[in-house]
Amino acid sequence: MDRLVNAFMLSFASDEAQLKAGEAQLQEMAKQPGFAMLLMQLLESNVDNGVKVAASIQLRHFIEHNWEDKIGAGEKKQFRGMIVD
Repeated sequence: MDRLVNAFMLSFASDEAQLKAGEAQLQEMAKQPGFAMLLMQLLESNVDNGVKVAASIQLRHFIEHNWEDKIGAGEKKQFRGMIVD
């Protein structure tokens, strides 16, 4: 979780190299199974509101682009359980 928060914080940086590093880290993390669930956990944690907003936007885009073919049935079921609750 700390790695994800750090990647979001880097993506806010005014330095272009840090910004690109943060974005690259987020892209790599998005390839890992369970990324949507990790974002949901981040949204429920006690972190900076700016990070939560960025995570919610990232989650929306991730779900929009990956729901049909890259997210497994088990993860979909778990995700639905979290958002319906």
